Amino acid sequence: MEAKFTKGPWGVREHGVQNLYNVVAQHAGIASVALWESGEPGNDVEALANAHLIATAPEMYEALNDALGELEALRDAPDSDYARPDETTIIDLDRVLAKARGEA
Repeated sequence: MEAKFTKGPWGVREHGVQNLYNVVAQHAGIASVALWESGEPGNDVEALANAHLIATAPEMYEALNDALGELEALRDAPDSDYARPDETTIIDLDRVLAKARGEA
């Protein structure tokens, strides 16, 4: 079963509540991000950074998927002038992308 992702780009909007940010797509809410420490509001800077990291997910997924394809092509090229990529890197990229698709 192929994963269906909400189309990007995603962005970050302040929610209006301290330390709470919404990650949004064009017509959909993706996530709310807050940082709470022991029931008290946490670090606003860290909550905002986490929201931006989540909002970058569609672009990171595509970049990692493209990088994986390039590395596999280099690995499989019969007469490449380039160094062969480390198989561990290919395995790690494949594992992370599968996790993003909900397969792991």
